[in-house]
Amino acid sequence: MASKEENEGWQTTRKTLTDRVEFLLNNSLMSDVSFVVRNASGEEESLAAHKFVLAVSSPVFYAMFYGELAERKNKIVLPDCDSESFLEFLRFLYSDKVDLSGRCVMQISYLAKKYIVPELETKCTNFLKENLSPENVFDILPLAKKFDEAELVVRCWEVVDRSTQVALQSETFPSITKELLAEVVKRDDLRIHEIELFQAVDRWATAECERKDLEPIKDSKRIVTGEEILSNIRFPLMSQDQFAEKVPCSGLLSKDEIIDLFMSFNGVSVSSLKFVKRPRRLISPRAFSRCKLHTEDSYWWCHSDSRNNTLVFSVDSPVLIGGVRLFGSQGMAYGVLLKLYSIACERDEGAPALYSVDRAFMTDEEERNGYYGFDVVFDHLIPLQDNVQYEICAEITGPNLRYDSSELGMVDCNGIHFRSRSQTNDTIENRGQFAEILFHKY
Repeated sequence: MASKEENEGWQTTRKTLTDRVEFLLNNSLMSDVSFVVRNASGEEESLAAHKFVLAVSSPVFYAMFYGELAERKNKIVLPDCDSESFLEFLRFLYSDKVDLSGRCVMQISYLAKKYIVPELETKCTNFLKENLSPENVFDILPLAKKFDEAELVVRCWEVVDRSTQVALQSETFPSITKELLAEVVKRDDLRIHEIELFQAVDRWATAECERKDLEPIKDSKRIVTGEEILSNIRFPLMSQDQFAEKVPCSGLLSKDEIIDLFMSFNGVSVSSLKFVKRPRRLISPRAFSRCKLHTEDSYWWCHSDSRNNTLVFSVDSPVLIGGVRLFGSQGMAYGVLLKLYSIACERDEGAPALYSVDRAFMTDEEERNGYYGFDVVFDHLIPLQDNVQYEICAEITGPNLRYDSSELGMVDCNGIHFRSRSQTNDTIENRGQFAEILFHKY
């Protein structure tokens, strides 16, 4: 706010009308209304304003100050915004300028809607589109939910799903509400390993204890986190080593829960195990290039006995493989035990797999490229060398299967040449369950 000395002769030192009006921003000079808002510390703060300037920029303010039911009070209390955001809102009304940040943009957007200032609302929308990031998504998401910005809420969740690890390492994440944390841990599309999600929740629990003036020890962390959040951390998806190193010492699980999980890791069926086992989709299938291994007019066979399938393939340039797509029957579920090996001429039976996955998959309800299928997406990318043979073995359980009988053998996919052959357990080559290879180029 300008001092008395600064107010003297101000008209002559500012050459344009814009400069002179901007000088009046939060200035008691000629002010005929003030707004009471709270600052970051929760203390009340009064911002000086001028009814004429506000009314020129907003039809709502015009109705408030000059309409038939004009507001007669000269002090207006605003409980629904903070002083930083309201001052930036006023700045735009006085100067057509605004300093937007991830911290205040949603509040300013709300004010722009409330007082019908469409140009400012557009600026806020454009800022969010250009600046929404994993680092600030948990600043913006709670406000988008608060102000019912449905499209922005969807955009925020897309950022969380796409860049989960970075979002959960942001400065804001430990301060989100318990309700929002519960939404996060339930999401199937998070691209993060379960042990890293657990560590993020543990950091949140420590911060929540501090906010409640509690010692961040076992019982306190368990209480502030709650059963819903913990039951949706998918402990069974961790490796036993990861679990043993990070989880028991955190104090978030009980002794009985820890024992049950160790038993489960060692192949013992535990009926009391309450944790979600459904894998998350760590990498979106949409992110991959796809090498189709079959022709469009393939001849389909139905069978129920040929459940062991092998795909032998090679590439002429290094790539990263992220999964495969298998043929299936519409809307049917299949259990798949899949292993990827590197082979020279003939794989040694004792050779370790480069990657393995063992879980259930659901076939799509709609056809794609003329067939029904499902993606088996790896939880991390596997580098493949050029001119080395690889073998993918799949043991499939479930309803009747369908396979392709006219495999292409050699395929050019985005400049990468794939050479492949399939074989079922009835020894017939060039037919099988493998429809596509999902990959990234280096």
